[in-house]
Amino acid sequence: PDLDGWEASLRLGAFLRQSSRTLSPRALMLMVYFRLLLADQFVHGIGGGRYDQVTDRVIQRFFGICRAPAFSVTTATLYFPPAAGQRRVNLLPLVQEGRRLRHGWLSAEKRRIVAAIAAAPRHGMERRSLFAQMHERLSQNLAGPAMKEWESRLADAHNLQSRQRAMFDRELFFAIQPRDRLEALIEKIGSAFA
Repeated sequence: PDLDGWEASLRLGAFLRQSSRTLSPRALMLMVYFRLLLADQFVHGIGGGRYDQVTDRVIQRFFGICRAPAFSVTTATLYFPPAAGQRRVNLLPLVQEGRRLRHGWLSAEKRRIVAAIAAAPRHGMERRSLFAQMHERLSQNLAGPAMKEWESRLADAHNLQSRQRAMFDRELFFAIQPRDRLEALIEKIGSAFA
């Protein structure tokens, strides 16, 4: 209570970042206003659907309304306008390719050695020697050109994903979209219900 207001706000901000929380005190009252005075049926995105359940309770308790005005939840993603026509990077196939390279899954040589290991007597020196030989070959592959080329492509994909993060953010305010994109979306949704 005796902290300077600026210091207290800085501490609150640090706490919110550390605990991955946000404060949206205006949003709840804005939703109350919209639902009570402006809309017959309020349509919310998937993020707001949760806190509109809280809004229901506020409306019912604070205003004494036994049944809060209806709301529905829908989603339609329009990414940041420059993302239109771009393909979002997908790291999974590239990571899987690296796993295959690392473990030599596509290698006829590894399959031959694995078959020889399976045929060798258990707990024998021949089996241990073949196992060591297989891992030596796999280690050589890790230092080979195919692995280096894959590591380069993976680094490039990580960089692209980092640059794309803001473009493919689903939480951007709809009003940044060009009018024609919004109208096309409205038309598409309307035709789905026609």
